Amino acid sequence: NECFAAAGGIPALIELVKSGKPEVQECASSALALLAKRGSKNQDHIAAASGVLPLVDAVRYGQTPVVRECAASALSCLTLNAKSHLDTANGTKPLADLVCCGTPRAKSCAAMTLGRMLEPGYHRDLPRNNLFEGTLLRTRGLPSSTTTALQKKGPFDYTF
Repeated sequence: NECFAAAGGIPALIELVKSGKPEVQECASSALALLAKRGSKNQDHIAAASGVLPLVDAVRYGQTPVVRECAASALSCLTLNAKSHLDTANGTKPLADLVCCGTPRAKSCAAMTLGRMLEPGYHRDLPRNNLFEGTLLRTRGLPSSTTTALQKKGPFDYTF
């Protein structure tokens, strides 16, 4: 893992996520998800290489369900690390949309990501109500109260 990052592999994967070819996006977002799952150093490398915004874009505009699933999975892992700054990358709306309209796995990853973003201490620079209050969840027909939208089952296990 560290050798891959040291060799410049993570920025290369991030560029491939931006590709217009769905099969390339699938492979690259899947690889980033696997790397992000393998530890905080990889999460740091992905965040440092500006990988959050391309992954958010893949959730928002991904051409296949697999692209959106893998990007959501990678973002879910990145929320374990406060350095990801997912909260400032406008990632909440595409993730909320994915919860409503994604495949079962994509819904689960998106819900877990949003749930992690609600954990105390995740947001350092933003007021708590900026995440979900107002129109974000109402635009998709979800309740505006996050406590009714997400029910915590375990440490990072959320359901609707």
